[in-house]
Amino acid sequence: MPTKLWEFFRHALAAYRGRWGNGGTAFFKLGDMPAPFTFNRDQAAVACITLRAVGVPAAIAAPLTGWSVPQARRIYDEWRGSGKISKAHGGGRRPAMTKEQVKAVVGALTACRVNSIKDVMPSGVHAHPTTVARHVRKVVVSATYRKRRMKKKLFDLTPRHKRRRLEWAQTQLKRAQKAGKGVYVKHLSFTDSKIFITAELEPQGEWVIKLDADSEEHGQREPPSTSRAHCYKLHAYGGVTLFGFTSLITEVSGTRSRVVGGAPGKKGVDAREYQDRILPRLLKELAAIFAKHGIEHGWIFQQDGAPAHTVSSKTDLGKAARAIITRLAPRCIWDWPSLSPDLSLIESVWAEVVARMRRAKLSYANHSEFESHVKAIWEEISADKDYLHNLYYGNPKKNNVGFLGRLEQCVERNGGRTPH
Repeated sequence: MPTKLWEFFRHALAAYRGRWGNGGTAFFKLGDMPAPFTFNRDQAAVACITLRAVGVPAAIAAPLTGWSVPQARRIYDEWRGSGKISKAHGGGRRPAMTKEQVKAVVGALTACRVNSIKDVMPSGVHAHPTTVARHVRKVVVSATYRKRRMKKKLFDLTPRHKRRRLEWAQTQLKRAQKAGKGVYVKHLSFTDSKIFITAELEPQGEWVIKLDADSEEHGQREPPSTSRAHCYKLHAYGGVTLFGFTSLITEVSGTRSRVVGGAPGKKGVDAREYQDRILPRLLKELAAIFAKHGIEHGWIFQQDGAPAHTVSSKTDLGKAARAIITRLAPRCIWDWPSLSPDLSLIESVWAEVVARMRRAKLSYANHSEFESHVKAIWEEISADKDYLHNLYYGNPKKNNVGFLGRLEQCVERNGGRTPH
């Protein structure tokens, strides 16, 4: 029986070589008995199809020709469907990418930050991004897609915090009722700072590549996607009113850097710098905005209880801050509750700046371009009167409740956090 089988395969091999020629070879066995000749994989496919065509079951034809049973069935079904013998492969998934294409993807991932494998997909490759990532992982130690979490961590509100927020919101609502809601809201200003970083404009995530020690690319450089060398950062202070914004103050120390975290030894603005270079400028610009719209007296200044502000401190710096505010601002919210960014309208403005920058999808060659874009978006929003009116007074059609609406939600939740 084996002799007849080998004779059959010898004729099949001769017929194949006569029509398609001979290529690379692979050695097959009949059980433990080696064949007296070799088949390449295409020749083995022809033999498998021939056996299946004359009625040999796949379970028998597969081991005779070196295929698995599912492979033998697939090869035969493809031939019956097309009438042609397509170039066979080694079973399983067909290779979707060449080695050169994989190297191109790895090089692109280590050269810059990307949000998706699609951003570095080689031309001519139509595989799914998951398939491309699978090929990449064959030549690197790891290639993982890490979600970015750029939002600030929200601290849990204790019962004391909630009670304080509830009392403060009720007090503000009473003041608004007494002065007239429209008049009270119109006199409010909100100030704060925001750290803008380019990674925040890419909310999807990033590919983190660790090259294999045996790969050709190993040792050339640390991938920027795992470091922060290409992440521009800008710390900005600003003030918000119903009539427009102050200029964006970015001339502060320790915050203008290409590396997240600021200059070594200094994380941000301290109380002295805030009082000398930021607070007076904010107050003067806010006063000018209100005076331009006929409100020279009675406008209200707000800032949160950050350590640099020291408005409630009994130290010399705290007293100096109070003196500056008392001299330049008619009224001030001295008792702003802790852990309450959801009640400050400027936090919504910061979020709007980031959202518009994301929609612009710009790339930045240097820090100056990044800073210019932030300021341009800030001025664009400042000139948007509809946005400011909706921000302060609310717009039910846009699911915006305004400042007093936020206070009412805080009261309804017994001081709990509002969805803003």
